[in-house]
Amino acid sequence: MKKRINIMHLITNPTIGGLETVVFNLLQHLNREKYNVYLGYLDNKTPQLHKFQKAGIKTYCLYRKIKRIDYHLPFRLGRILKNKKIQLLHSHNASCFFFGTIASNLARIKANVFTEHGRMLPDRRLIKITNRFLSHFNDRTVTVSQDMKKKLLYYEKFNPQKVSIILNGVDLQKNDNETFSNTEFMHLKDDYFLIGIIARLVPVKNHMCLFRALERIIRKYLNIRLLIIGDGPLKTKLIKKAFKMGIESYISFLGERNDVTKILNILDLFVLPSVNEGLSMTLLEAMASGVPVIASDVGGNPEIIKHCINGYLFPTDDDKKLSNIIISLIQKPGELERIGKIGKQTIVQRFTLNRMAREYEQLYQHLLFT
Repeated sequence: MKKRINIMHLITNPTIGGLETVVFNLLQHLNREKYNVYLGYLDNKTPQLHKFQKAGIKTYCLYRKIKRIDYHLPFRLGRILKNKKIQLLHSHNASCFFFGTIASNLARIKANVFTEHGRMLPDRRLIKITNRFLSHFNDRTVTVSQDMKKKLLYYEKFNPQKVSIILNGVDLQKNDNETFSNTEFMHLKDDYFLIGIIARLVPVKNHMCLFRALERIIRKYLNIRLLIIGDGPLKTKLIKKAFKMGIESYISFLGERNDVTKILNILDLFVLPSVNEGLSMTLLEAMASGVPVIASDVGGNPEIIKHCINGYLFPTDDDKKLSNIIISLIQKPGELERIGKIGKQTIVQRFTLNRMAREYEQLYQHLLFT
């Protein structure tokens, strides 16, 4: 029997988010006959740690000092890598890339991988210079979209020979058939048109664009409800803004939820108005559930959505265009059904978890054994 390969993934913290969902799903679907899987995380904020531990994933907190750069952290991580005989470290996003690349080189492990899931580029000058320098000491960088790869090559001058694209994937087996009716869920009438957004309440997700679009839509249609799933630092500000705009009765803030699949199954439309995206997991999950989608024409969104074919795109922050598309779709239920079906086919053909896990495994094998 072949000895298993020890792999550690490094994230900021095990919270609810697209990056964490990708990592959790990947760790669950790696071949456990080939790999022992570990999770390292920088910050002692662990709302979803139990989920990883319940799946049999061994976890290690690095207890990063927040007030200043924690120069001791790479040494702490390096000791773990040595003690656990980790052969490959896979870091996710910029902070983990910084600490993970230094630690993996200190520990002299066989390979280190960095996945950039999506951030606003160009970044600060110091980060650009640091990332460019560190890129010479990592074995492979992975981006989740063609757009992200282009930006990394252009702004941070990564070596194109060491950058690959692996698209995110959705677990098609995760299908919760227990749906609830609108009345059971939010005491809404069955004839309400439900629009949903699943995203952290942070500026980059641009909830205000959707608020302004809703303000336009209710001039024509009153039987609309907007369900906002997610939490974040802008929650209080967004609630106050909804009251100020007079649209608070049309919006429900649902916070973080563990029954997202159920909520997707009652939506008539999913909207993602972000000003930047890598390759949105919530967009993929909505399409996998057969929900028609509209998204801003940024980042990796156009790599998922072909306008008017499997969804709709609108110019960034253009609430007038967004409201016009929504009004048009309300008037055409047949069109909603059509793009929902084609969107689901898109996921089955191109964005499955099995395909994503297989491509990462092939990358690991290549780095470790060639």
